[in-house]
Amino acid sequence: FRSLTGYDAKELARLPVSSYTHPDDAAMVASSLRRLLRGAITFYRLETRMIRKDGGTVWVDCYVTLTGPIDDEPPAALAMVQDITSRKLTEVLLEEQNARLSRVMETRDEIAAADFGLDEAARLVAERAKELTDSESATVSILDEGERLVNVVIGEADATAHVDVPLLHRGREVGSRSIAKEAGVTDDDRRI
Repeated sequence: FRSLTGYDAKELARLPVSSYTHPDDAAMVASSLRRLLRGAITFYRLETRMIRKDGGTVWVDCYVTLTGPIDDEPPAALAMVQDITSRKLTEVLLEEQNARLSRVMETRDEIAAADFGLDEAARLVAERAKELTDSESATVSILDEGERLVNVVIGEADATAHVDVPLLHRGREVGSRSIAKEAGVTDDDRRI
C-alpha cells in the first residue's frame, strides 16, 4: 500500500482515507466505509481511484472487511488492495476505439443511404476523419486509375504532423485520407 500511494507508514497511520481517495470516488468510498462500520454490511469491494502523494492517480480493486474486536480493542478494518491501473486504462482505450469505430460505421451507413456524389462523400469522410482523430485538418482524395478525381481539404492545412492512409476498394487503392495534428500535443495530454 505504501508503494501504491507513495506515503510512508507513519503518514498513512495518521491520514484519513479521504485524503488519498480520488474526489470523484470519495462519496462512494465514504458511504461503503460507514455502512461497514455500523454493521449494515460485513465487507465491501470497490474499483476506485486513489491519489498518490506525488499527485498521480492509481486505480485499485479494494476489498475491505472488519476484523473482530480483540481484548476490548475496537474492530479494525482489513483491506486487500490490488493495482488495476493498466487494466482500467486499457478499458478506457477500448471504449474510445469502439466509439470511434461505431462513428466510422455510422458514416459508412450515412454515405450508403444517401445519394452522395464523390465530392459530398469525400467531404463527409474528411469531416469524420478530422473529428474522430481530433486533428487540425483532414484531406480525402479519390483516385481513378491513378488520376485524382476529387481532393477535399477540411481545416488547417499547415499542421506539422501528417499521416496518409490509402483508401482501398477490393484490394485496389482508390484514394487516400490524410490527417494532420499540431506537433507536441498527444492524445494522453488531451485525455488527462
